[in-house]
Amino acid sequence: DVLHQLRKDVDEGTLPAVSWVVGPENFSDHPGAPWYGAWYVSEVMDILTSKPEVWKKTIFILCYDENDGYFDHVPPYVAPDPYKEGSGKVSEGIDTKTEFVTLEQDMRRKEREESRESAIGLGYRVPLVVASPWSRGGQVNSQVFDHTSILMFLEKFLSAKTGKQIRETNITEWRRTVCGDLTSVFKPYNNEKVKLPETVVKNSFYESVHKAQFLENPSGYKEYSKEEITKYKADKKTGTLFQQEKGTKPSCAVPYELYADGNLDHGSGSFKITMSAGNQFFGKDAAGSPFLIYAAAAHRDLNNKDSFVLMRSWNYAVKAGDKLSDEWKTEDFKDQKYKLQLHGPNGFYREFKGDKNDPEIAITCKYSKETPASKKPNGDLELTVINAGTKPVMIRVKDATYKTIDKTYTVKGGKTFLKIRIPGSKASGWYDLAITAEGFPGFEKKFAGRVETGKISITDPAMA
Repeated sequence: DVLHQLRKDVDEGTLPAVSWVVGPENFSDHPGAPWYGAWYVSEVMDILTSKPEVWKKTIFILCYDENDGYFDHVPPYVAPDPYKEGSGKVSEGIDTKTEFVTLEQDMRRKEREESRESAIGLGYRVPLVVASPWSRGGQVNSQVFDHTSILMFLEKFLSAKTGKQIRETNITEWRRTVCGDLTSVFKPYNNEKVKLPETVVKNSFYESVHKAQFLENPSGYKEYSKEEITKYKADKKTGTLFQQEKGTKPSCAVPYELYADGNLDHGSGSFKITMSAGNQFFGKDAAGSPFLIYAAAAHRDLNNKDSFVLMRSWNYAVKAGDKLSDEWKTEDFKDQKYKLQLHGPNGFYREFKGDKNDPEIAITCKYSKETPASKKPNGDLELTVINAGTKPVMIRVKDATYKTIDKTYTVKGGKTFLKIRIPGSKASGWYDLAITAEGFPGFEKKFAGRVETGKISITDPAMA
């Protein structure tokens, strides 16, 4: 019985405050032994729930230790290179040297050919499941977590339980900034009917594993032509090239109050982006945030100023309540045409495109509040447009994805203000805005993401 000790501790009521259950190889779900992991997890849950007195005070966290080579299309957030200026920024008090391995450091334990300099993490995504009387199955949580999040949760849980301040000294300030402590996973139970998963029956499950070796090998592979690929790229919602599971899932409220606005300074010829992680809406529970910016137009290489590269990147980490700014000179982009893409957690996205001839308008995107003096968001967005030029500019605000808005506005010159309210309730808080200006074909700003209000929402309906 590979679970003998866990079974014994639960039966006898001697389960420790914290237990680490590590599956042996054949129950680990690794690619080399993917057979019995489902039964193993099911059996652990059966053991824990067999004693109501044990289960009512149990939080079960299932976490894989690595992604083991499975493909992940989402690049993880990493710390900027502390030894190279121009690779990103972090809030004051964060030392990224503790999150970075230099080539010299790596060569102390490897041969030169096998060594490389790189950030230590974050790594690629792995499954994380939390089951307890204080959580509900079927919900998705899109806050950034890593393996230290489990330790941060234990800090919070055990500090509250014991009345003592417990802190793990090996967790860096960078990770504490960009990763949550799992508390956003939990929610109170209000007597909802919950469909319970069925137990995996050991013998019949083992039998299905055994029979799998007699199945036909996968077939029906197809090599797509260039024409088919081009057609798919033009309209990704048609065709059968890729399949997405239908529908949406309940999505946990997460404590993100994220902002990122970018505008061109016509005097200096620099494009400035300001990123912040607010703490007005969620107070002490507010999360800091990582941001990743790409130059989607050819930009001067960091290591060779005479050459241009696509998708050069910059990494940022902003503490809750703080903000960071960075600038890009238009002359550092090929043909002085900039295009910057900013990615944050929970679907947060900004894109800024243009050149030195942009209209003299500045645009910011904020969250509307219940009242001007309130610290609670009402779920809507508010765009503020300022025309610092002398001539009027006609802009179009369009949400092609969720259909929340499609209107044109004329912004008069002379530092005129224009405020535009975007209703968030139409798409459960999700938005995807594109702002263009008449007479400036290369100019565009995009704002996408989900407005967090502290209430449960749904996963991105555009993916349904």
